[in-house]
Amino acid sequence: FRDKKTKEAPDIKQIKYGVENVNVVAANRTAGNYTEQLVPFLLGLYFYSTYVSVQGAVKWGWVWLFFRSFYTVVFKLPFPCLLISTIPAYYCVWFMMGATLVTISK
Repeated sequence: FRDKKTKEAPDIKQIKYGVENVNVVAANRTAGNYTEQLVPFLLGLYFYSTYVSVQGAVKWGWVWLFFRSFYTVVFKLPFPCLLISTIPAYYCVWFMMGATLVTISK
């Protein structure tokens, strides 16, 4: 599986995504990752605002949007940089869900 032009082995992004243009891959993954996180985020936001705090839900929603906003930029950087966007965004979702479950269980 070598590139016919350069005779080099493909890198992981070429194998995984099949596209060489980093901007196309970044846009594709940004949309894909956003879609993957959107349903849990909206459910967490809804239940947190319903059972815990509307003001808190607003704050967590803005924090989540902030970290999602630069996913495309960090996707283009070497791998560990991507975690700067994804880990805090996942934390927002899990915190809202966890706090809601704790509140409901009382």
